[in-house]
Amino acid sequence: MDNCPKFEIPGRTFPVKTYYLEDVLEETKFWLPNNAIAALSRDQSRTLKQRLLKSNLSKKEAHILSYGKSSEFNKWLNSLTGLSSNAKEILRSVGEDTYPETDLIAHSVEHILQNTQSGAILVFVPGLSDIKDVIRTLNKLNPRRYDVRYGTVKLYPLHSRLSTSKDRSLFEPPPLGQRKVIIATNIAETSITIEDVVYVIDCGRIKVTDYDPRQNTSTLTAILVSKANAAQRSGRAGRVQPGICYHLFPSYVYNNVMSEFLQPEMLRIRLEDVILRIKLLGLGHVKLFLMSCLDSPSEDAISQTLTFLRRIQAMKLIQPQTSDFDSSQHSVKYREKCHKANRNSLRQFANAAKKYVNASGVDSIDFGNVKFESTDEDDELTPLGVHLANFPLDPQCTKLLIFGALFGCLEPILAVASCLTFRDPFEVPLDKQEEADRRRMELAQNYLSDHWVYATVVQNYRGLTSNFERHEFCQKYFLNERTIQDIIRLMSDYAQLLYERKYITTPTPDDSNANCNQWNINLFRAIMCAALYPNIVKVEPRFTKEGKPKLPVIMACPSEGRAIIHPASVNSKLQPKEPIWMVYFTKTKLELGSWPTIFDSTVVSLRPLLFFSGNIEISKNDISHFTIDQWIKFSGELKVVNLLKDLRKCMDGLLEQKFKNPSVANWDETSKEGQLLQTIVDLLTSEPPPAVQVQNSVTCKNAPHKRS
Repeated sequence: MDNCPKFEIPGRTFPVKTYYLEDVLEETKFWLPNNAIAALSRDQSRTLKQRLLKSNLSKKEAHILSYGKSSEFNKWLNSLTGLSSNAKEILRSVGEDTYPETDLIAHSVEHILQNTQSGAILVFVPGLSDIKDVIRTLNKLNPRRYDVRYGTVKLYPLHSRLSTSKDRSLFEPPPLGQRKVIIATNIAETSITIEDVVYVIDCGRIKVTDYDPRQNTSTLTAILVSKANAAQRSGRAGRVQPGICYHLFPSYVYNNVMSEFLQPEMLRIRLEDVILRIKLLGLGHVKLFLMSCLDSPSEDAISQTLTFLRRIQAMKLIQPQTSDFDSSQHSVKYREKCHKANRNSLRQFANAAKKYVNASGVDSIDFGNVKFESTDEDDELTPLGVHLANFPLDPQCTKLLIFGALFGCLEPILAVASCLTFRDPFEVPLDKQEEADRRRMELAQNYLSDHWVYATVVQNYRGLTSNFERHEFCQKYFLNERTIQDIIRLMSDYAQLLYERKYITTPTPDDSNANCNQWNINLFRAIMCAALYPNIVKVEPRFTKEGKPKLPVIMACPSEGRAIIHPASVNSKLQPKEPIWMVYFTKTKLELGSWPTIFDSTVVSLRPLLFFSGNIEISKNDISHFTIDQWIKFSGELKVVNLLKDLRKCMDGLLEQKFKNPSVANWDETSKEGQLLQTIVDLLTSEPPPAVQVQNSVTCKNAPHKRS
């Protein structure tokens, strides 16, 4: 490092005075009645225990640990002087956390506005619901001050899904006599700079994506910020003049609880992209390689990801035969490869440990509890897995592209894959949510698919000829025009990738051969099922005693439990007459203790589910009852199921051939490939759709333009 060239670019920042929660309570004279303090204490205690239980602690361990933490905190609290008894009780209730409610944020904003003359206020909160709560609380405290038309203070909600960031007045100084308050998520930490911010209120929490291997679900929960985040937030106040930052967590938390940085991303995500790349590069045994990282993921996370990759047929488990081992050349080569990988992984681990010893100055590291298990079990990439590893996309989105090209439904599938990998094109103001939901239902055309909405949006936009028409279309349907343009460019990039790998004949989304079934909605559903399986949920109808429909129960596989549909989804108000199935791409747990939320979904029929799913087992007691992957149960004729299984074998053979030697789909009716593809399309598209009612359903007035 001594010879490494370095650039030093001097920056200009102004000093920022920092207040912590104990200072904020003293300065603003914030007060709570005893019953509110008691409720706050109960909520904080419950949240802490849930967080500890999530860390795989028993209830007894969680109770002991939470008590020990409270004891240390109380010693610090008792050492404080000059605080009112009410402030001390508030601090005691908050404990080793941040103040959780929006009332203190609103009170602090009011305090700044009443005691200063100028300067914008930037408030950091975890998510969109918190932004709404702060705005609602401020309007309740002082309706005249925050009136949209006549108020002296303008509120700017700032979130990646809101259109506020396009408002130029956000970045300009307000007119004389007006003030500006920006309520933002962590998007304002680095992505957006507002020069006239002088005051920062930091709630001390940030939403991060995590992965729960026990439920195989991503989580998006608010956690305590790191010291790096806190420093970044306070730095927003010192851009053009000296500023002030109000942290709504105690100084004890900053000094004794808060980590320097947030956890590395490798510890917070599912690892399919990483594992596919490890196998593609021939870096050895997956578990040993990942456990040798400086910040290694949990063994549960690795195992769950390997299971997922096997279920989507990207990897297969190989176990050398133990009998006649010496005579098996394959087993000998495999064992040598496995042992070599083990040695390489252990060597890397030892080198990392040595670096740690030298850097930290400790004499040695105790490896007494570290066990390395050499196993003959390993996974290898399938031909499909090799393709998935070579595409710069999520594996399921790559499958989506390949199946879309193969079955002649390319353009709609390109639109879906681009939206799923980039971002949702909808951008809705806070006061227009209901109208936006109605517009989204129009675009869905009663097809019960959020993914079809994406295809409809892109096709409609591309079908319009003038900039004025496109702008009007985006305004009407609450769409971000720049995002749609980026999505269209991304579609072209993905088409180029498919062309380079010989799946389509031209490097454009409107390739004629790859769009022969472009508007076949039933085939579209089948392709979504093929790509997104095993991301599937069952929608069970429910009825009152009088026979009136209630909101249905959404069930994922038994290990994952129940889920809910996001209110913005076109499937959020489904009322099925019988159990139906949906596939999804994004399922995220938003709060501790809540059910996971499905953000995008498509209703699928039974035949695609049977055709593209896993193992089908026949009931021992009744040959008309079947089970898929040990939890999806259905009834039918045995000969039909056997026909589907035989056709699936033919399909698997064609896919393996395509993956080994990619080529454009041959739809010639005289060829075996063309006959097979057409037979599959006929089978998958001839089944009637599920019987479903949708509350307040509407008919779309803007069907997709079919361009010549």
